[in-house]
Amino acid sequence: MSELRIQAGALRAAIATARPLATAERNIPVLAHLLLAAHDGDLSVTATNLDALVTATAEGDGSLAPVTASAARLIALLQHVPAEATVTPREGSAPWQMT
Repeated sequence: MSELRIQAGALRAAIATARPLATAERNIPVLAHLLLAAHDGDLSVTATNLDALVTATAEGDGSLAPVTASAARLIALLQHVPAEATVTPREGSAPWQMT
């Protein structure tokens, strides 16, 4: 099982960098998603609009198997979480834990 621990502020900053490209304007729903993956603590957040690709990184602790998530939903989840809170995306039935 993959487990990454990252501060909400660092995750928000990486998402904010990639988010402008993550739109479904081309009627391709997956383009509204971000690709998240982490190895040895370095989280990469990638978005594309088919014309350009942007990847932002943030420092965390642990690893996360590559997964896509709705950019809008991630932003909505994180908007009320204090920047210093630790966020733990996990595989399974309770995919996000915040402490």
